[in-house]
Amino acid sequence: MKKFNHFTLKTFNAILAALLGLLGFSNCSAPCEYGTPEATYILKGKVTNKADKKPIKGIFVGFKAPRIDVEYGVPQTEYNSQLPTYTDENGNFQLQPYAFPGIYDNIDSLYVYDLDGVENGGYFTADTIFIDWKNAVKTKRGSGWYEGEFTLQKDIELSEDKSVNE
Repeated sequence: MKKFNHFTLKTFNAILAALLGLLGFSNCSAPCEYGTPEATYILKGKVTNKADKKPIKGIFVGFKAPRIDVEYGVPQTEYNSQLPTYTDENGNFQLQPYAFPGIYDNIDSLYVYDLDGVENGGYFTADTIFIDWKNAVKTKRGSGWYEGEFTLQKDIELSEDKSVNE
């Protein structure tokens, strides 16, 4: 009986070794990926005057509200992956936070402020816009842990604050 068990085990081991040698190890071909899943999110848009639909230059657009330094009158921002921007002469802006794919699945707040006063044709009221990232369109494919690029277009209309402009 002892010889039979020994013979069976040796035969079984030889068959398994032959099968593994012929078929190989299936888990050895997966690439090693370190880090966490990520994606690129882009928010594009245009800020216009609600009354005449003209673009507004120099409007602050960001995911964090600006802090005004009273001494210098300059908006202060901390370092983060969601730095704010200002609209160009055509009223266009683009924000590109680089983040995990799950962070922006919900609604985010976008702060829009006229920080330069009447230099851009009048003083416009501040606004907070809610951004729903679920409506973002996938514009670039990803691979591995990079989920790709998602773009969302959001145009904003601001009203002039007549009490300040007078």
